[in-house]
Amino acid sequence: MVVVTIVVPPIDVFGNDTAHALRTPLTIVRGHLQLLEADPAERAETIRLVMDELTRMGRLIDDLLLLAHAEQPDFLDVARVAVGELTNEICIRAEDLGPRRWRLDDVAVAEIDADRDRLMTAMLNLATNAVDHTEPGSEIGIGSAARDGEAWLWVRDTGCGVTPGDESRIFERFGRGTDAGRRSRGVGLGLAVARALVVAHGGRITLDSRAGEGATFTVIVPLSGSPR
Repeated sequence: MVVVTIVVPPIDVFGNDTAHALRTPLTIVRGHLQLLEADPAERAETIRLVMDELTRMGRLIDDLLLLAHAEQPDFLDVARVAVGELTNEICIRAEDLGPRRWRLDDVAVAEIDADRDRLMTAMLNLATNAVDHTEPGSEIGIGSAARDGEAWLWVRDTGCGVTPGDESRIFERFGRGTDAGRRSRGVGLGLAVARALVVAHGGRITLDSRAGEGATFTVIVPLSGSPR
């Protein structure tokens, strides 16, 4: 079992990858509209597909804007947050992400100075990643602990694990593992966004994985009163 601390170079938000990611849904929308049929049922299906693509493009733009602003000094709205309450809420919200056996592993009795919504987003992105790499009914655990002046919040799954050599790649913008399946609902920004949000809190993400035996992603941030 190998534990890897993820260190990724600063994110260049706009570039060829971004242009490609935006061009794909635009091409799909244009193609469907050009073939729009007079039949009401077919028109309704085309409109549904177009709206799905526009929604996906909207999420992509939101993620890119978040990445662009994550390093700004006023990016976070920091307040005192009870880690245990946050962990419980993450687990409750995660249940809507997919039909998995969601388990609350442990709950820390501790406090952090954090932007609750931003940290929640980071953890739910990790939970979404766990759903994308497991089958319905698989167990996914969420928990937290306080250790050596730090809060640890994790998402663990029982999926395929991360292929050796992909540990850093999957945290890059539009990065995907070499064995990424077709079930993933995103375009490769979820983990990059999670990392940016955690780094903004003065924290880090570690990955503990063995191919074929699942993965545990752990967000580590300072406890209240601890140096960043």
